[in-house]
Amino acid sequence: MPKPVANAGAKVPSPMAGLAFNPSILKNLPKHPAPASPVVKTQASVTSLEDDLQTKEQFKYDPLLERTAKEWIEAVLQESFPEGSTFANGTVGFF
Repeated sequence: MPKPVANAGAKVPSPMAGLAFNPSILKNLPKHPAPASPVVKTQASVTSLEDDLQTKEQFKYDPLLERTAKEWIEAVLQESFPEGSTFANGTVGFF
């Protein structure tokens, strides 16, 4: 059983004792508060499904575009791609 503490019923002074609202401090405040900073509205970086499908369609594999690119690369490098090589699988190279 704990021992009784001396002065257990004594009031402890509050650290806020003596501090009270003083209405005279309101006289020094500006009459009109400063304007609030402008609110910047941001939009989520989410695209619509329709936009996503259009983008996907634009990046689909195009055999005609591959042939055109291969012809240009072969003309610049003056080498031919190996027979059957394709850009579709990402492994085109000169071996």
